[in-house]
Amino acid sequence: MTTFFIVSGLTTTIFSRPASSYQKFFTSKISRLLIPLICWTPPFFIFQSLVKGRPIDLLSVVNSVIHPYEIFWFLHALTFAVTVDQ
Repeated sequence: MTTFFIVSGLTTTIFSRPASSYQKFFTSKISRLLIPLICWTPPFFIFQSLVKGRPIDLLSVVNSVIHPYEIFWFLHALTFAVTVDQ
């Protein structure tokens, strides 16, 4: 998995067109990563809690979005990974 992220990051940097602005870059990150994270993590957390017989409360659901939960750890990594051109 780590090798995949390194190779995909390198190929994106090498073959992509230069970013026009940081605002577009961050807007793209929000629309492509944060919105799916906010939409899919709570239902997945609730489903996993029900399957495992754990109690569900609102704070735990919110916490599952803030802290990497189960299969969604990579969304946090991709959201906060920033390439700085020099």
